[in-house]
Amino acid sequence: MGINLWFCRKVLITDIVDTSMFSAEQKRIQKLRLGWFEHTQEKTYNIAKTCRYYGISRQTYYKWLWRYNSLGKKGLVNQSKRPLNTPPPQIQKYEKSQRVCACATTGVALE
Repeated sequence: MGINLWFCRKVLITDIVDTSMFSAEQKRIQKLRLGWFEHTQEKTYNIAKTCRYYGISRQTYYKWLWRYNSLGKKGLVNQSKRPLNTPPPQIQKYEKSQRVCACATTGVALE
């Protein structure tokens, strides 16, 4: 039998990570999400009931639980959705041929 994820880590709302690097809003969100796990462990023992109580989906609950179990309390703050890498813009074939023609007629070198 597998281990229930929500019993993997004992949750204490007062046990918040070094908060000097977080804003007040991030601290509030972190405390709220820790409250979900504490509510499940100490009051309902039922994830579905906890999700209904807080008005969140079970998918959301499990997403944040996974982040908490893998990253600790630092994983409970919102993360940037910005991609790590973006490809450079590509010049379209038509646009490139137009630039070559313009350079040939004006005598200006291509960049």
